[in-house]
Amino acid sequence: MLYDPRVFTGICTLDDAKRIILTPECGLSTEERWQYETPHIVDLIQHQVRLFADTVVLDYGCGIGRIARELIDRSRCRVIGADISPNMRALAASYCKSERFMACDPDMLVLIRPTATLAVAVWVLQHVADLHHQIGIIRRMLFGSGVLFVVNERRNRFVPTAAGWINDHVDVKARLEAEFRVLAEGKLDPAVVGEEQSERTFWAAYAV
Repeated sequence: MLYDPRVFTGICTLDDAKRIILTPECGLSTEERWQYETPHIVDLIQHQVRLFADTVVLDYGCGIGRIARELIDRSRCRVIGADISPNMRALAASYCKSERFMACDPDMLVLIRPTATLAVAVWVLQHVADLHHQIGIIRRMLFGSGVLFVVNERRNRFVPTAAGWINDHVDVKARLEAEFRVLAEGKLDPAVVGEEQSERTFWAAYAV
């Protein structure tokens, strides 16, 4: 299986990016998901971890910074965004419009000492090329008793290849539970994301 990241790296506009980040699901448009799902997920994050102005957050697979911007707006925390797409990273700087946000390629995180007390990976781990490697990068960035917050499909992965999207059937939830201790887990609110999406996905908070 040859990983092909062009579906993420080839985007050019903010609207293109939004449609890739949040595809229409369960009768909800991209804009509806953006409007209602984003604050719901950040509510869940803040229920697990208290954020302050001196908190450092790693937003892994940050896209254009939809989660980062909401976190910064609410708590004034600092966010390090990581994304494989140079275009997404460029759009994130203008979308977040904050001196408390920066974005880099995931491979550049090796140059940053572990400082994050929270890492978030929202709809990301189901798409990465090497799940074990990506989890290792996230784990390295967590400082002390840091927490990882994940939103993901329960059983399926959708990996972009030259032949299209492939489900490699790697169990993301099982891999995470082998690496971290589960602090809390649940479903997204069906009133926000729709019954079908709520049933097939999960959120969880993990400790190193």
